[in-house]
Amino acid sequence: MNKYKYVAKDINNKIIRGSCYAESDSNLREILESKKLYLIKYVEYKKKIFQNYKFNYKDFLFFLNQIIVLLESNIEFEKALFIVKTSIRKKHFKSMIDKIYIDIENGISISESFDNFKFFPKMFIKMLKIGEKNNKLLEVFKQSKLYYYSVFENKNRIKSAMAYPVFLLVLGFCVLCILMYKIIPMFSNLFNSIDGEMPLITETILNISFTIKNNLILIISIIISIIAIISILIKTKKGIYIKDVLKVKLPFVHKLYMYYYSMLFTQGMHILISSGNSLEKASEEIGKIVGNNYLEKKFNFISKEIKSGKSIAKSIIGIGYFSIELTEMIEIGEMSNKLNDIMLSMYDYYKSIYNDVVERIIKKIEPLMILIIGGIIVIILLSLFMPILGIMDQIGSRV
Repeated sequence: MNKYKYVAKDINNKIIRGSCYAESDSNLREILESKKLYLIKYVEYKKKIFQNYKFNYKDFLFFLNQIIVLLESNIEFEKALFIVKTSIRKKHFKSMIDKIYIDIENGISISESFDNFKFFPKMFIKMLKIGEKNNKLLEVFKQSKLYYYSVFENKNRIKSAMAYPVFLLVLGFCVLCILMYKIIPMFSNLFNSIDGEMPLITETILNISFTIKNNLILIISIIISIIAIISILIKTKKGIYIKDVLKVKLPFVHKLYMYYYSMLFTQGMHILISSGNSLEKASEEIGKIVGNNYLEKKFNFISKEIKSGKSIAKSIIGIGYFSIELTEMIEIGEMSNKLNDIMLSMYDYYKSIYNDVVERIIKKIEPLMILIIGGIIVIILLSLFMPILGIMDQIGSRV
């Protein structure tokens, strides 16, 4: 049996789109004729997953924005897609939209056509399915733009804010390498001429310097190997899970991530409910939206609790992760039948807190890094000057 997507007409000349399993195209025609449908065109549907285009927030948001403008002008989605694809300049992205347009033209549903490409996030695909079913495509694109622009904005803020601390770290590391590899060995002959024992700190720094100088290639190889192994491990299923657990439980970062996941949870629930999902369905999908495998299991618990008849507020208390203020506000939302509005207002609240916490952490990181790097350089310089001062004292005592 093969799966076919077809476009047909009924006895009233109305266009019917659908899918059907048949042994061949002639068998498909017979099946449709038995339903009093006249076959216009069909395509044998074989799902393909294209992976040749990496996800890019700018391209995706540009696409969403263009579609929204056209749909708001009461242009049909198929026509809007055709207009958008003609305005795209990037070759790979244009090719992808071309394939989607052809699939939709051949009777394949919008969500299935987009789902052929790993470029598009799973949450977006799920929302498209709901949008098609409830005739809310414009709302889906608007909510998707709101959500993914927010994620993109947060990522960019963190990258921009971390640029200077990273620059300081790299600069400090380069200075230390020059000191340890070039400058300190130059003092070794001078220090060897000192009568008596050298200060412990000087001896330690000299030993480290000579170890680095004599084993530089080996040290670099070990560092690269460690980075490569860690990079591979954190991409495995178990590695991703461990990383997600650390985000939730590690003392120094758990509060920051609690605000972050609270922000994603409230925004995700608002978008899912606004797009036509029931509370039960939204609670099923929210775990995948938040993007933490450890928390996803917790959200599965929430979904089961809601299906068994419990309120969402009591279900959230059961997982023991979110703050009391969130559960209380959700309880108020349920009682007043304004849960969706509460989710949106709590998203704004947590977004504000998260941004404030990130800024405060970054402001603390910069002086801390300067202090650490400066402290290490001062220790190295002291280790060099202490023996020199000893030599000067020896010379002064002989005069």
